[in-house]
Amino acid sequence: MELLEYFDIADKAHNMSSELSGGQNQRVAIARALANKPQIILADEPTAALDTERSVSVVNMLKQIAIDQDVAIIMVTHDEDMLPFCDRILKIEDKKVASHVVPKKSEVI
Repeated sequence: MELLEYFDIADKAHNMSSELSGGQNQRVAIARALANKPQIILADEPTAALDTERSVSVVNMLKQIAIDQDVAIIMVTHDEDMLPFCDRILKIEDKKVASHVVPKKSEVI
């Protein structure tokens, strides 16, 4: 319940997944991933099927989790709009790292 409260969805604790919005389902998935206090979270397309506003919200939430919980987050995405939120960017082409960029510190959160 503490994690659901952290993600502002505690009131949905007894709802079925089909009764939640895409953003709420994403927050539930992130809360579930954090339940065992991992050191690393692998997020495969965490913004897939979300509109831009919800995508930004989810990625900001992941950044805040990384800070608050001291968790490393590895995110795979095809959404280049999410790149400014990343601390490091590896572009993979043909099964090889094609580039590695460490952007300037993001002001986003």
